[in-house]
Amino acid sequence: MVGLDMTTIKDIAVKADVSIATVSRILSGNKTYTFSQATIDRVRNAAAELNYGPPRKKKQKQEPAAASGLTIAAVFWFEEAQEEDYLYYREIRRGMERRFAGEAISFSSYYSLKHLPENADGIIAVGKFSAAEVERLSAITSHLVFVDSSPDPLAYSSVTADFFDAMKSIIRYLIGTGHKKIGYIGKKEYVGDGSEEYPDLKEESYKLIAIAEGIYHPDYLYVIEDPTPSAGFKIASHSMTENMPDAFIVFSDTVAIGVLSAFQEAGVKIPGDVSIISFDDLPIAQYTFPSLSTVKIHTEHMGASAVDLLMGELSEKTDFPRKVVIPYEIMIRNSSR
Repeated sequence: MVGLDMTTIKDIAVKADVSIATVSRILSGNKTYTFSQATIDRVRNAAAELNYGPPRKKKQKQEPAAASGLTIAAVFWFEEAQEEDYLYYREIRRGMERRFAGEAISFSSYYSLKHLPENADGIIAVGKFSAAEVERLSAITSHLVFVDSSPDPLAYSSVTADFFDAMKSIIRYLIGTGHKKIGYIGKKEYVGDGSEEYPDLKEESYKLIAIAEGIYHPDYLYVIEDPTPSAGFKIASHSMTENMPDAFIVFSDTVAIGVLSAFQEAGVKIPGDVSIISFDDLPIAQYTFPSLSTVKIHTEHMGASAVDLLMGELSEKTDFPRKVVIPYEIMIRNSSR
C-alpha cells in the first residue's frame, strides 16, 4: 500500500484514469469546472484507496500552487535581459500570468531551456525554436503549446497571429492611399545556438503580397540585426536616397520609433514625404510624434489562449493538436496618410 506521505495526485490520476488537472480540481473543490458524478466518485475512491491526504502544513506560509501538484513552465527564446527589446513578448507573458492568477498551479517563466524543470507537467514555448530545441521540449512533456510559432501543427498546439492577412491589409491600404513604393524594414532572427536563421513570417508575407500586387522591388527590403530603436534609426538613415520608398512597413513599434526619429532629424515629413506603419500597438505607439499607425496584435490574449490550450490538454487528454489564430486590428494614426 502506498504511504500517506508518498501518494501524489499523479498516482491518483493514473488509478482513476483522468488527468492530474482533473484530480487537482476535484480534490480542491474547484467549482469553476464541471465534472460528472462518476468522475468525481472515481477520483475520490482512488484517493481513498491510496490513502491520499492533503500535504501537511508547514510553519511557513504555503502558496496555493504548492498543493496542486501541477508544474507549468513558460520558456522564452531570448535572454531575460532582452525583454525590454521584445515588448511584444512581455505582453504575452503578462497575459499568461493574469490567466494563471487565482489558479492553484505552480507557474514560472524561464529564458533558457537548460533551466527548465524536468518534472514540468506542461510547457508553453514562446517565440521561435530550432528543431533540436523542439525535440528537447517534447522530451520533457507531451503537453506542449507554442506561442508565435507553429513548428509542427500536426504534433503541437499553437497560438499565432495572422501576419499574412495583416500584411495584405496594410499593403492594400497603402496602395489605396496613393503609395507606389512600399518598403519593409525587417529583422534577421536566429534560433538554437544563434547560427540557425529562422524565417521572418512578416518579411515572407511582404514579399509574396508585394509581388502579387506588382510593387515588389528588392531595394525596398531592409533588414536589421537587433529589434531596437537605434537599429531602426540607422537603417532609416541608410534608406534616404533619391529612390527612397514613399512608405515603410516596420517589423515592430520599437524599431519604428527609431525610424521616426531618423526621418524627423533629416527633415523628412511624416506622413507628407513618407508613411510609416508598424506592428504590435504597444502603449507608446499613440504617444509618439506623429502618433504611430500600427497593427494591433492582441498579445495578452495570445498568452491567455496558450494557457487555455494547455490546461485543456491537461484536463481533457486531447488526442489532437489545436491551433488558435488571434485576430488583429489596423490602428491608423498620424504617421500614415
